[in-house]
Amino acid sequence: MTLPNSANDAVGVAFDLLDFVRAYMAGGVMHSHLDASARTLAMVRLLGIKPVVQTRNIFDALASYLDHLDERVYAGSSLVGVSGEYRRRIGILRMARHYVDMVASWSTVPADLDVLWIDYAEVADDLATVVRRVLHHVGRKVDAKSVQAAIRNAEPARLASPQRQNLRFNKGVPGRGAMFTDEEKAWVRALYAEYPHVDFSRIDPDFGA
Repeated sequence: MTLPNSANDAVGVAFDLLDFVRAYMAGGVMHSHLDASARTLAMVRLLGIKPVVQTRNIFDALASYLDHLDERVYAGSSLVGVSGEYRRRIGILRMARHYVDMVASWSTVPADLDVLWIDYAEVADDLATVVRRVLHHVGRKVDAKSVQAAIRNAEPARLASPQRQNLRFNKGVPGRGAMFTDEEKAWVRALYAEYPHVDFSRIDPDFGA
């Protein structure tokens, strides 16, 4: 797995041409948090990339993000002395803005771009089916037995310690978003209004309810 963003980018949302090309040349899977900006789509077209966009319940994702808030270091920023309440608010407002923009941008790409959408819960429930869908999407023919064997061999328990660290394995827990208050959820949903033609039920099951 390679990252097409600069190591100086705390969240991985800033497009960097050189790092994008380096990641592509390294081969494997390019993992990014890039939105579908004009620059991103230009590289997708130029290199013949077939994007796979994985989404997750936005409130579950925000709960996970808050766990790692201290690891997100921005130039000139500091959370030293900031109360727990305000740290939480900063985390919600910072990450929700990016996630909503990202989902909206990929939802409105031109029709000729072949984008595969998968959901976090699908990966957890039936990884083999998701892997086969992704391989089919990118034009790779792999039989079901090979997929199952690869999944088995990639189980963290089977890997040596250095490999486990490189895997960036993350096991999310569905329903964590219940920790947010109605007011906090309203802050997030207010961002949807900027994209009236986007169906945010992909990331928010209560959208439009």
